[in-house]
Amino acid sequence: MVEYEKHYSDSSFQGKIKKYGKKAGMKAVYSGLVLYYSLQNEKMPIKSRLAIIAALGYFIFAMDAVPDILIGMGYTDDITVLMGTLMLVSKYVDEEAKQKARNRVISLFGIKDTEAMDNVDKGLRLGDKSQAMP
Repeated sequence: MVEYEKHYSDSSFQGKIKKYGKKAGMKAVYSGLVLYYSLQNEKMPIKSRLAIIAALGYFIFAMDAVPDILIGMGYTDDITVLMGTLMLVSKYVDEEAKQKARNRVISLFGIKDTEAMDNVDKGLRLGDKSQAMP
């Protein structure tokens, strides 16, 4: 995953969300945004920060394990990487990061149905108790 760090920048992540957010889907966008906003947490250890940057770089890079241009499958690997990283850093994900991500997803998708985001949050609670990074 380290090689994907070079693809991450604030502007490239924001551009990917704006241009491909709806195509990637709510779960991918919410997961990515929670990670993005979690980087602002000063208590986030450097190992966790590097894992987040690598995961966001993977999401940004279009030619990953399953190219993003493949309709119906292109973002499945991205979701797996984002969710896995969320589980690893879950004990450092705070409510502020989740709320900022929710607000951004609601404005991007123009929806009130939060089921996909609620499911991600349930996974975060489980990750916080099991396999989170030290």
